[in-house]
Amino acid sequence: MAKPPEKKEDKKPSCFVIMPIADQKGYDDGHFTLVYEDIIKPAIIAAGMEVEQARADEVKNSNLIHLDILRKVIESDIAICDMSSRNPNVFYELGMRQAFDKPTVLIRDEDTMVPFDINGLRYVEYKKGMRHRDVVKAVEDLTSMLKATYEKKDDKSEVNSLIRLMDLTAAKVQHVELTEDEKSSKLLEIKLAGLTEMVEQISRKIEPGFVRKKGIPVIPVRRKTAGTKRAEFEVQFSSVLSTNEVKQFFNELHDHADLFSVQQPIRYDQLNNGTRAQLQVEYDVFITSVSDIIETISNCLFVESITLI
Repeated sequence: MAKPPEKKEDKKPSCFVIMPIADQKGYDDGHFTLVYEDIIKPAIIAAGMEVEQARADEVKNSNLIHLDILRKVIESDIAICDMSSRNPNVFYELGMRQAFDKPTVLIRDEDTMVPFDINGLRYVEYKKGMRHRDVVKAVEDLTSMLKATYEKKDDKSEVNSLIRLMDLTAAKVQHVELTEDEKSSKLLEIKLAGLTEMVEQISRKIEPGFVRKKGIPVIPVRRKTAGTKRAEFEVQFSSVLSTNEVKQFFNELHDHADLFSVQQPIRYDQLNNGTRAQLQVEYDVFITSVSDIIETISNCLFVESITLI
């Protein structure tokens, strides 16, 4: 007697997580790993979604790690973005996700003031102290929000992204069949085509720029290639820097010349509460990414914060 055909399970929606990976100032070591393991992952599972390789630092099975992360940010069925600590990398990836008007659930702890108006967008607030009762409630709230957001992902009346809130046109991905040899050199360029300007527009809405001041530190210029791009950043330092400390900072940037170079002129000014600098950075998209540049500069001496402008 023939066996009845096996019933195929419906494919689970994929959920990507955008959140701080490294330890952040003002938080205990390992805090965001606990948030991920105790709140976010259980909520994704409870919502019936795919949790495999859900977080950026779990994508380790390819040399094209930047491309893998870019794909997941853009192509995942739904995403969770933890805005806690106002991490620049998080807002950059959120800008990319939002540019494509893809469903995203925003979360934050009660101590974080978000740098843009999210009253029209869905978000879940959780307690930074991570007590058991608060964690249970956060999992329940996030599970419900994931389900509700995904169910209404095609409802254009739902304001689920900054694109709709700002009445912008969503970016689109051009689908092209490529060989494995072409992926490292061409696929990233295709994915980024037309996206840079959109991300910059959203980034400016999230973190407005500042008035440029005078100053002329000297950094060597990187040789241009087919993948050469430029980006501008505002760097806020933790205190008023002496001349020697400013030199120390720029010397540290020299150590990363294999990833990016700072172009001339560089402008910086001394404020009562610290030093501020504007950097124009040149980099190769096939070697590094804006997220990695932000992460690298964030770890430099005296740096308090860095913003893409």
